[in-house]
Amino acid sequence: TYAATLATRVVRALIAIAAYFDLDTRQMDAVNAFTNTVLDQEVYVQCPEGFEIPGKHLKLLRALYGLRGSPRLWYEEFTATLKRLGLTQIPDALCLYVAPSFILFFFVDDVVIFSYKDAQTEVDRFEERLLEVYEFKKQGELEWFLGIRILRNRKEQTIWMSQAAYVDKLVESFNIESTSYPKTPMSVIDLIAYEGTATTQEIHFYQRKVGSVNYIAVITRLD
Repeated sequence: TYAATLATRVVRALIAIAAYFDLDTRQMDAVNAFTNTVLDQEVYVQCPEGFEIPGKHLKLLRALYGLRGSPRLWYEEFTATLKRLGLTQIPDALCLYVAPSFILFFFVDDVVIFSYKDAQTEVDRFEERLLEVYEFKKQGELEWFLGIRILRNRKEQTIWMSQAAYVDKLVESFNIESTSYPKTPMSVIDLIAYEGTATTQEIHFYQRKVGSVNYIAVITRLD
């Protein structure tokens, strides 16, 4: 999606900064993030299985995953909290916040903090204050983001972004023989003139393949 692509671009830039300045990284994941927000409209749902009440429905008080307005409500809630905790938003980067000694980036419920080694006390204090408001799972150093694996060699000040897991997923999804290497970039079978009109399913399948390959080609390019 466009949002995920934009988020990855920001992370690419932050990773480059982290590699150059040898910054520490830590990642957290918000637990049931959307349910931290109060709905701003009336929404009713059916009673869950096993708890049915004849003629009754439930009124939602909190946002749930799947509701169209939930991401916006969580964004407004979380950014307001970050500002209360003293962080400043970067103009034109709605999910990027800074403090005197660390940078915070978040995408939906994933939070990544970049900081200098001597700023650990301040980062720990910020985490404690954040955990007083929300429940987070601490995930240690940044190793995965949106399906991209982060590989780091601090001694050489290098950080690699690998999409091997995503490629393996595509190989399985499209039934590609990973041991078969065609002599042309595209299978010659796909180049044979097609007679007739492609079905909706065939068009969608082709679009998926092209989009998936294009995603691999551009999503981790630092330029």
